[in-house]
Amino acid sequence: MSRTFAPSATDLHRAWLELVDTDGPFLAVPALKRVWQHGMPPPDADALAALKDAKPAWEKAWENWDKRRDDTAALEFYREARDVWVDIVLREVLGWTDSYVTTTTGNDVRSPNHAVTVRPDGALTHGDVTGALVLVVDPVDSLRDPLDDGWAASPIDRMEELLRAAKIPVGVVTDGRWWAIVSAREQTMVASGIVDAQTWIEEPQARNAFIALLQRRRLLGGRPEDRLTELFGASVAAAEEITEALGTQVRRAVELLVQALSEAALGTAPDPLPAKRADVYEAAVTVLMRVVFLLFAEERGLLPQSRLFAMGYGISDELDALDSRAREEGSEALDATHLTWHRLLATSQALYRGASFEDLRLPSYGGSLFDPTRFGFLTARGPRATLAITVSDRVMLEVLRAVQIAQLKGQPARRISFRDIDVEQ
Repeated sequence: MSRTFAPSATDLHRAWLELVDTDGPFLAVPALKRVWQHGMPPPDADALAALKDAKPAWEKAWENWDKRRDDTAALEFYREARDVWVDIVLREVLGWTDSYVTTTTGNDVRSPNHAVTVRPDGALTHGDVTGALVLVVDPVDSLRDPLDDGWAASPIDRMEELLRAAKIPVGVVTDGRWWAIVSAREQTMVASGIVDAQTWIEEPQARNAFIALLQRRRLLGGRPEDRLTELFGASVAAAEEITEALGTQVRRAVELLVQALSEAALGTAPDPLPAKRADVYEAAVTVLMRVVFLLFAEERGLLPQSRLFAMGYGISDELDALDSRAREEGSEALDATHLTWHRLLATSQALYRGASFEDLRLPSYGGSLFDPTRFGFLTARGPRATLAITVSDRVMLEVLRAVQIAQLKGQPARRISFRDIDVEQ
């Protein structure tokens, strides 16, 4: 009888983060786990009841506007329902109560041509301290799209301007349906995460996280180190540390690949490597980029999830497979095989040209990253119709370790999940 294991805190936080449309250095799992060790808590009964009571009236107004987008009366009706809905969410669901004020002065920002002025619609305050600004906009398809009022800046861009002008690190932007948390810490790239209020009943994970993150004590009260802006700061610091560690490791892996390719070409006539040796280095960098791209795409569910793909083309399980072989057979045994190298070349070609089998369909993605003709010597054949140069599984084990295991200073080696970091890192 199989045992069922409860999801870990990491799994729980990843689950709701996957439902959030994020941009920039958003919240990282390690920072979230420090404060919420068992995942995000559900809202209290009164908050949930207030949300469920208020949601139908707002949704009806939104659906009415959505069917008649050019109707001024429908827009005015929606604005009234939206304002009531937003007030209930902020005061009763998030628990801001009387700390939420709708009269704010001195925080205006203007478009570059001074034709458009934007000011916050409200703020969470305690005395002279402001915990967050609020910007309410007319209904939009996305809070990331520029508005058409003469200032080509999105609602989130405008909130960033407001936050930086007021030196307040956290803001909330909403049109009623879409709700964005915006972080604009000093000397830090803006980060934002958007959730859809229409799914708050069906997808409680994102709703619970949104409510927990914007509780009053996360913005004004509680321990300073547990406030939302500090969690954003910790997330940025963790991402930078991982990026620095991976950068060093990847450079070493590139050098190892260059050496492996050069050694594989020794004694081979004619020399399969290009006369311009800089191309060998560029090819090694491209191989590492392919590995990173594939790991990112697989872990984010952007490639087929079938068993056939995993067995024939998948890269994400290769580190564990090679590690297991190294323990059971010894590292030297990996010198005699080149299975991962063949798999990587086959996957690259399948993504570039497409592949079609009975239970697997891969479209042709093209692109220079996977173009097999860009570095033809990687797939060139020798007199026996086998690859002229190959890279051993022992080398590929080190390559995969370099991009999947971060060696952080003063900490044990840490397995990296590409679900937790952006591919740009």
